Amino acid sequence: MNDQQNFFKLLKYSNELKINNKYLNKEDPEAFDNLLKFLVRIEDNIHYSEKHEYIELAKDFLADQITADDFSYSFLAIYEGIVKKLGQMKRKESLELENFYSSTDLILKY
Repeated sequence: MNDQQNFFKLLKYSNELKINNKYLNKEDPEAFDNLLKFLVRIEDNIHYSEKHEYIELAKDFLADQITADDFSYSFLAIYEGIVKKLGQMKRKESLELENFYSSTDLILKY
């Protein structure tokens, strides 16, 4: 079984457990650790794919085009948007997750 197949198998198992108010970390800690490694890699790659947003925000702040508060709020909005998007993709077991796991354009490969 390749990494992507293993990831989706673990994700499906985790989602099925949640439906029954059970959690993978309690039911199978080793599987949870493996799923977590996949998800961390995917989240990091999603953040990396949005690097231009973070860079533009930093440029605006350094050029005094936005305040520190605006920078903070905007940075958190980008970050939280990614976390929310990842959560939705996890619940739907979206095949798009595979793109962020295996993308050759991204350098965060672990």
